[in-house]
Amino acid sequence: MGILQALGLGLTILVLKASVPEVFSHIEHTAVAFLNGAESSAMAASALIANAHAFHLPQP
Repeated sequence: MGILQALGLGLTILVLKASVPEVFSHIEHTAVAFLNGAESSAMAASALIANAHAFHLPQP
């Protein structure tokens, strides 16, 4: 392995090592936002089903 290749590999490793916490932070924030959205959707669906069960048409 040439000197320039070794320096490039070392630089790549340093950049990845520095950026990994930031990448995982973004992944974590994305996952939390997705799960919050899923929870909101589930709550809305539950409320919609409860309202549908409570709805009765008047008898003529």
